[in-house]
Amino acid sequence: MRFADPNFLFALVLVLIPILIHWLQFKRYKTIYFSQVGFLKTLLNESKKKNNIKQLVILLCRIGLVTFVVLAFARPYIPLNPSAVLTTQNITGIYLDNSFSMNGLSDKGTLLDKAKLKAIDLANSFAPGTKYYLLTNDANANHRLSLNKEQLVNEISQINSSAANMKLSQAVAILTKQVESDNHKSAHNIYLLSDFQKQFSDFDAIKTDSTTQIHLLPFEQQTTNNLLIDSCWQESPGRLQGQNETLKIRITNQSSEAYNNIPLRFYLNDSLKALQRISLKARETVETELNYKNLKEGIHYCQLVLDDYPITYDNACYFSYKVENAIQTLAISEEGSEAVHWLEKLFHGDDQVKFQTMSANRLQLSALSKYQCIFLLNLNSISEGLQAALVKFVKAGGSLVVFPGESADQFNYNQFFSHLNSSTLKDIDDTKLKIDKLNLDHHLFKDVFTRDYDRVNLPSIYQSYRLKLPLQSMGTTIMTNNDGSVSLAEFPSGKGRLYQFSFPLETETTDFFRHALFVPVLYNMALHSYFPQTIQYEVQPNEIINLKLDGSFPAAEHISLKKHDGDQQMQLPKLSGSADNMRFSTANFVQEAGFYDLMANNKIYHALAFNYNRAESDMNFYSAEELSSIAANPNLNCQVYQSSSENFFGPGNSALNLIELWKYFILMAIACAISELLVIRFWK
Repeated sequence: MRFADPNFLFALVLVLIPILIHWLQFKRYKTIYFSQVGFLKTLLNESKKKNNIKQLVILLCRIGLVTFVVLAFARPYIPLNPSAVLTTQNITGIYLDNSFSMNGLSDKGTLLDKAKLKAIDLANSFAPGTKYYLLTNDANANHRLSLNKEQLVNEISQINSSAANMKLSQAVAILTKQVESDNHKSAHNIYLLSDFQKQFSDFDAIKTDSTTQIHLLPFEQQTTNNLLIDSCWQESPGRLQGQNETLKIRITNQSSEAYNNIPLRFYLNDSLKALQRISLKARETVETELNYKNLKEGIHYCQLVLDDYPITYDNACYFSYKVENAIQTLAISEEGSEAVHWLEKLFHGDDQVKFQTMSANRLQLSALSKYQCIFLLNLNSISEGLQAALVKFVKAGGSLVVFPGESADQFNYNQFFSHLNSSTLKDIDDTKLKIDKLNLDHHLFKDVFTRDYDRVNLPSIYQSYRLKLPLQSMGTTIMTNNDGSVSLAEFPSGKGRLYQFSFPLETETTDFFRHALFVPVLYNMALHSYFPQTIQYEVQPNEIINLKLDGSFPAAEHISLKKHDGDQQMQLPKLSGSADNMRFSTANFVQEAGFYDLMANNKIYHALAFNYNRAESDMNFYSAEELSSIAANPNLNCQVYQSSSENFFGPGNSALNLIELWKYFILMAIACAISELLVIRFWK
């Protein structure tokens, strides 16, 4: 026999109280001499012996009463196996996996429904007064507090499927911390109710000690078939009105069976735009594409849908983007630059490229953020203010095209180029060169040549700078001269890019502006200029959103995020009128996949599309045999149960793995009290 709280045994000294009372209040006999009482002596001695026995029995009843009450408070128990321990205060941690994979079917509905019923059975298996900590994948504040049985059952009944997920090691760590903060001295039990998806069941990372007993309660799916839209993306990063779009889609079959002629539907602004039939072999991943056209400007809401059951959360993929009516392009040059006139003729009357000019002497640096492409034409030096503005412009996603001046300040230019990690300028060279090699794989030359360009007479260069590439460069050579030197290179920087020419765009330095190559190269530089758009986000707690705001976004008094097909809104912090970027957290507002609108003064300015994380779609789970093998690790202190058995928790449950004796000692204490009363009442 063991005691859950042996400190109460010190209270056994209380048995001295009835003993002292007995001896202090013991009836004393006084001898009175009477004549003719000799015949009473025998009767008197006999009554005295009987009274002493009665008082001794009463004393024993009182000692037994005190002893049994003290032992009951010490909570005695008999362990049925060496690991069984009864704590002074039973504290239990329960992790109930409510991720999307628990929507799989079982013999009693979904796995989540079955797990909730078993969690309630678990609560009923513990003694009254047990304290519980409940943990799910959601960031629920109520699940951070200790609960009694009634509160626990109420919380379990309100658990719903969630897009959130959690590693098992994280769940164990959280529950261990909560339980130990309540009573760090006692042993505690942690129950994990899950389908034990391998993606999140990191048993190797679980850290426990000898006071922590982990109980695995697995729920096995009847079928692991699942067909999902893995991801989608657009072939072209820019969005323009009238542009042909190619949408790439990756679809995965997680099943051991083949799927044939499954309809894949594409909706654009709530209208069915395309329908395609998909066939996949078992465990196969395929990529397909859909083609459509952006017929109008503005926000586009796009949705891909396929049919699959019972795992449905990954059957849809949402994305959204904003279509512009034209690319905003700017040329910065000195007054009267002839290069500006050539670009004006190139873009004159074009519906897709809106061209403007700005003199280097009268710059409006704050206005640069509204353009997607900037041409820097033949400047001999770049002011520090313009350098900072252009670096910010490129890092944010803009395209910058640089033709250096004929008398360029090389130190000034190289200082600027160093911020963009591009080539530096060496001394100008008067050697006549000819462009003789083009990188036809580059997007500037896509669909430009219908035949081999070797027969084309390429431009000549009469004066140029030698470009020195940095040691670690991500640059791409686009045009090469006949001596092997570079005449045009592209360098990515931040979210944008720099197109760097080695020669000034002037009559004395090149005939490039007269050549047919001038039109596709510069036009495609403008046409492929865009600020990157994030077309989809992931549903997760406190997702951080970064948005670039264009000139149309007002300094609004009221900015909010609103569900596109609902009335729920989340107020966002107020922005200043000069802000060109917005950063905010979704907090816990975005919990469902779909479209959410960024509202300013009750007008929609941006649309955000959210999708569920596809990690839950991986239908690989630990089997009962694998879990038993894991539980055999002595360092884990782990035990596995079978959810299919009637006695789900089995003999290993701490409430059934020992025999508690306190109730029997209470009964014996009551028996002693009753015995004392009977002796006093009826013993004459």
